[in-house]
Parts: sequence; C-alpha cells; structure tokens
Amino acid sequence: MVTIRLENVYLWVIIEGDLVADDVNKEFEKWIPRKNEFIGLITDTRKMGASSVGEQKKLAEQRRKNNLNKPNAILGKDSAFAALVDIFIRFTRSENTRYFTNADDAKKWLQSLKK
Repeated sequence: MVTIRLENVYLWVIIEGDLVADDVNKEFEKWIPRKNEFIGLITDTRKMGASSVGEQKKLAEQRRKNNLNKPNAILGKDSAFAALVDIFIRFTRSENTRYFTNADDAKKWLQSLKK
C-alpha cells in the first residue's frame, strides 16, 4: 500500500508492504501538477516489505520522466538497510537522494537544499 500526503513543505511517500513501482507511480501522478507546493520527498520505507532492483529502477525512471527534480530523503529503520539504499542510489543513478533513520534529520537535509 502507498500513501502520499503533503506535510508542510514535504511530500511524504509512505510505503507499507512490498514495493510495487506501478502503485507508487499511480499515486504519485496526482502530485506532479502540484510539484511547486513541496521542496522534496520523504520516502518512508520503515514498514516496507520486499523490494526488487527492477521495481526500484522503474521508480527512478518514472521520476526522471516526470522531470520532478526534487531531492528525496529515504527514511528507513536501520543502518543495515542503508547499505541496500546505497546500492539502489548507484544502480539507478538517483541524484539528490540520501538515507536517514531520523525524520528530523531528513527534514533538515531537505531544508538545506531549498533554493
């Protein structure tokens, strides 16, 4: 399940259960016309289940296609998951993407990139 909501100037993308890129992209399409309302994304993966490289690549390709060009703070549970995220970032050539285990740190990072 994917829930997307605007909180202050952050677009929260909450993924629960296994990652299905088509589900995320379908929900995200609603926010593309409103991209000027948020400075970046916080992708909350703390309740996410399985995630394949193929699904992650689909998400990255759709993000580039939408020309979103917004930073993405990936929020996870632990440092072990950080290693997987690092591989994801390199494999998908995702720019302006960073991993955090603390939501406040993710928000601070997004604020630091605000133009």
